[in-house]
Amino acid sequence: GVLTAEHRGPRSARPNGVGLSPDGATLYVADTADGNLYRFPVLAGGALGARAVVAATSGNPDGLAIDAAGNVFVTTQTGVEVFAPTGARWGVIAVPKQPANCAFGDADHKTLYITARTALYRVRLAHAGLPRN
Repeated sequence: GVLTAEHRGPRSARPNGVGLSPDGATLYVADTADGNLYRFPVLAGGALGARAVVAATSGNPDGLAIDAAGNVFVTTQTGVEVFAPTGARWGVIAVPKQPANCAFGDADHKTLYITARTALYRVRLAHAGLPRN
């Protein structure tokens, strides 16, 4: 395939976590440098539209996962912050160590696995996450 640069941010930008909305129409990106969660519309042919801020996290966003309702679970210095597709912050899943990444698993995709500095955690949720490819 051909590698195409879709977006170039400032030198200080550190795009990190990445995931698609359930319908595949929105690409979410967590930027560790500025602490924001961004969205890009996915256009025809897979190109990306203009970047927009979804929400400011508490800081140091890293990995992310998305549930079947389109909520975005972002690992941050506070824990796993959960944002609605509109950017409203639903809350935070607190973990003892700063998390690095998360993924939904189990047969029903209702378990969120969370990696942290020296540990691996899991939490059962009411809603299913998107299966990973």
